[in-house]
Amino acid sequence: MAEVLIPRERDSGEQRVAATPETVRRLISKGLNLQVEQGAGEAAGYADADFAAAGAVLPASTDGLWATSDAVLCVNPPAPESLAQLKPGALLAGLLSPYGATPLVEALNSRRVSALALELLPRISRAQSMDVLS
Repeated sequence: MAEVLIPRERDSGEQRVAATPETVRRLISKGLNLQVEQGAGEAAGYADADFAAAGAVLPASTDGLWATSDAVLCVNPPAPESLAQLKPGALLAGLLSPYGATPLVEALNSRRVSALALELLPRISRAQSMDVLS
């Protein structure tokens, strides 16, 4: 089974989380293992207990998890020290702003990490369910 990490956002003032307990439940039902860092949903109004009830594992720290995760779901680009731990072949998905973040793109490329900058998805009716900007 694929290991998916949802870390707590580190940017000050950020109140979003990359997945809700309902999203976690759906991903687990598809056969994925979800790890949600403790406190990841707090600013968005989701308690750790909500994620645990959805089936996620809630490690106190993400130490070592970046290196073993097959995918990381985030809102904003992770810190460089977290990116440096991603294993080759991993997937990073979030609002990555790649056009203004050459160091981020270079770091991902050097680690052979695939990235999905979700803000670049077309804003058309067929893709509306994937729209992260509204």
